[in-house]
Amino acid sequence: MKSKYFASMILIMAPMFTAITAFAQATTPQRYAQALYLHVPADKTAQFVAWHRTGNGMKAAKARMKADPNISGISVRSVQFANPTPRANYAVITLRTGITDAPDTAKRDAMYLAATGLNYADYLKESRTMSEVVGTSMSHLHDSTPDLQLSAGDWIVSRRMKTTEGKNGDLSDLNHKIRLPLMTETVKEGRLKGWAYGHLVLAGGSSLPWDATDTRVYKDMASAVGAGGDGAGANAAMMRFAKMFPTLSWTKYQEDGREFAKLVRTDTHIVVVAHRP
Repeated sequence: MKSKYFASMILIMAPMFTAITAFAQATTPQRYAQALYLHVPADKTAQFVAWHRTGNGMKAAKARMKADPNISGISVRSVQFANPTPRANYAVITLRTGITDAPDTAKRDAMYLAATGLNYADYLKESRTMSEVVGTSMSHLHDSTPDLQLSAGDWIVSRRMKTTEGKNGDLSDLNHKIRLPLMTETVKEGRLKGWAYGHLVLAGGSSLPWDATDTRVYKDMASAVGAGGDGAGANAAMMRFAKMFPTLSWTKYQEDGREFAKLVRTDTHIVVVAHRP
């Protein structure tokens, strides 16, 4: 029952949380990342990945994207490095514009039946033979580098942070006005594939010690774990900052980042499956 609750919540959780995201920038469409955290036993890993890559998991993902044009991508990610190590070793992330309404259960059943040959309840039952749901979350994506698209084989480094009380707006401004331009330039240089910043608006299954995430996407493991953590190195980052913001202080930029949020943990994932509309 608990697993079914968490899985169903991903599809129905959003309307009541609109007020929570009132601080979102009104000039851009509100985007969200809905995460389903899973524990997959070692002897089920190959079956689980194949199910999402070519089986009913893939068929359901394609059907969901076709039925909902607001979904911009669904990816399955494997945890490679994390400190501390979480129980969840896989995550399924749905990226979308706007938040979902409560589903029409009859239409949902018809969609899953047409796509997979199973109604929604039986689809969940099949998925739970390979994995256990251990948590859920939904984050509002404040900023990201342009045209960020995930592909199988991408490496993702997520810095989980706890925002200092009363500093949500300051952190958002710092990211939008300084970090986003810096990361966009880093992408243009080919040192990074993409970057995004999101703030947690819902967590299910447990109380998470973090409420914001700085996410960096790399094309390979060497870039993800390379010197400086961003494939560029501290000196190159400082030079880029000085060139783009000649009237600002690199030291203050770093100090402000530490003042506005405390790093709680770092998670490194690899994308094993990526579906796009």
